[in-house]
Amino acid sequence: MRRWWSHHRTKKFLFLVLTVSTFYLTGCTKADKKAELPKAVQGVLDLREWDFSKDGIVRLDGEWEFYWQELLSPEDFSSDKMGSPKYISLPAVWRNSKINGKSLPTIGYATFRLTVLTSGTEEFLGISLPEIYTAYVLFKDNSLLLETGKVSKEKKDYQAHLIPKATPFQSKSNNFTLIIQVSNFRDMWGGIRSSISMGPWAQISKEKNKRLALDLLLFGSIIIMGLYHLVLFAFRNKERSSLYFGLVCIFIAIQSLLTGERFFYQIFSFHDFEVLGTVDYLLLYVSAGVFSLYFKELYPNKWNQYIIYPFLGLSGIYSIFALFTPVIVLAPITIFYELLLVALGIYIVIALGIALKCKSEGVLIFLFGFMFLFATVISDILYDNRIINIGYTIYYGLIAFIFSQSFLLSMKFSRAFTKIERFSEELDSKNKSLTQTLDQLQKTQEKLIQQEKRAVVGDLTVGIAHEMKNQLTIIGVLDLILDKLPAEAEEEKQLAKFIFDSRDRMIGIIDEIRGLARNEESDYELRVENLEHVITEAIQLAKMDSEVKSKEISFESRYTGDSVINKNKIIQVLLNLIKNAAQAIANIENGKIMVKTETKEPFVLVEIIDNGVGIEKEKLERIWEPFFSTKGEKGTGVGLDICKRIIEGHKGIISCESELNKGTTFTFSLLISDK
Repeated sequence: MRRWWSHHRTKKFLFLVLTVSTFYLTGCTKADKKAELPKAVQGVLDLREWDFSKDGIVRLDGEWEFYWQELLSPEDFSSDKMGSPKYISLPAVWRNSKINGKSLPTIGYATFRLTVLTSGTEEFLGISLPEIYTAYVLFKDNSLLLETGKVSKEKKDYQAHLIPKATPFQSKSNNFTLIIQVSNFRDMWGGIRSSISMGPWAQISKEKNKRLALDLLLFGSIIIMGLYHLVLFAFRNKERSSLYFGLVCIFIAIQSLLTGERFFYQIFSFHDFEVLGTVDYLLLYVSAGVFSLYFKELYPNKWNQYIIYPFLGLSGIYSIFALFTPVIVLAPITIFYELLLVALGIYIVIALGIALKCKSEGVLIFLFGFMFLFATVISDILYDNRIINIGYTIYYGLIAFIFSQSFLLSMKFSRAFTKIERFSEELDSKNKSLTQTLDQLQKTQEKLIQQEKRAVVGDLTVGIAHEMKNQLTIIGVLDLILDKLPAEAEEEKQLAKFIFDSRDRMIGIIDEIRGLARNEESDYELRVENLEHVITEAIQLAKMDSEVKSKEISFESRYTGDSVINKNKIIQVLLNLIKNAAQAIANIENGKIMVKTETKEPFVLVEIIDNGVGIEKEKLERIWEPFFSTKGEKGTGVGLDICKRIIEGHKGIISCESELNKGTTFTFSLLISDK
């Protein structure tokens, strides 16, 4: 299922990119199929049939008058000494042009002149000039319209400067003349390489702003993606591919400010042609080298070290060489580097094809994005060498490649999150299992400790019980004393009875502890007893205890019937619970103890209530555990356990409710006698 989903997402991505590409190419085709534009013929451009308000902007392409090695002003053309002009088709660079069958050199200066015929218009027109290599002055008739750099016949007086410009003007006559003086001593491509445009100033200005906005959009998109990948590397420095791709984006984003509308020139006053040209070439060499490292990091098994390291070395040599070499020298030697770059791109395509054949995950998307980028690289190389004239396109290619990488990154993060979720679920399951195992071990350990304690107590109890029973036999002497007492000595006989009952209870307690230690089941001799009398007797016995006798104990009986019980065992439970209640109210002002009974068929419920200190919730859950005491070292931890054992031996249930600093209620149930 996961493989199908990954394949499905890949198909959606490819469909989206194909749609965008088709739209882009269709737009270009439609632009090219626009109505035939007028062309200049022998220095004259006839625009009398051109309606600027409807047809918009027109390119001033065609044959311009050309005066090589002359810088002519408008006044010079009014002189009768002007000879016959030569003609050159614009746009064109000098080294690709011929005059009288001879190719023009790269270095030099010249004048271009065009006469424009119009039907006249009252609106402001505008003229947009591209980068003219590498300094120029523009005149309209006798007026200076634009000047970029410093035009001169001598290199020492010349100053290069490249920036597209636009300016408005108003033509008062139907015909006007444009004159452009151009000088070049710094670049291998002198001349006017792109079309000059003219049209309504509003449209010219709008088109220029659109190009600038597009440049800034590309810059912002690329720089944000670059910074994003650098942040990824900062948080996870093992992913060096993020570092390399981030650097490539940063380098190309900076380079985008040095081309197109050259926004860098508009925000900074620094216009040194050599420095900025060197930076432009340096960014090319470095970004290409870093991109090769990026591919090597992504597909280390598909990269031949005999290709990557020589190319990196060559990029380093070119970068160092660029720091000390004039731009006019860098341009021709860069052609060799660009050819190597194309060869490297072909190798990457082949390597990706092999990876695709091996069904490596994500390769198809990477290959598609790289092919788009590689196509724009080839286009820029052809544009740099004046073979085609469509402008720089690598930024669009990089955006498409970034989009493909973002898609791959989202797939990678999705898989990582899925793994994390799965691992989290497994870890949670194992933690629960481990917790359960730990709880079982703790319970087993506690049982073992209790069993060990019980075993020790059992061994001690056997010895103690034997000795105590031997000592308690002396109480039998009371029978002899009772026989000698007069019949009217009822009080003495009652006290003797209490002593005999206490002896029996002591023997019962010893047997109970021994049974508890040996984990024996309770088996009591049960009789029908009046529960109210049993509780009253237990309260009287409890008041003989020094800790209890001073406490206020009340008895509220709502059941006066009989119950099936072992009297001594129930008295033992009541004595234990009443004494605990007395200890709970020891330091409480107006402390009280209440014993209550009420019927809940087929049981009678007995409650021992106090308004003492209460029991903490954490301890309340453990009070029934053997050897656990809330009294610290003062308690033995067996009293409540014995009580629970006795009540359960009577087929009843004992429970406790308590609230800290408010009091405690112990409740146990006994079967009602049906006799």
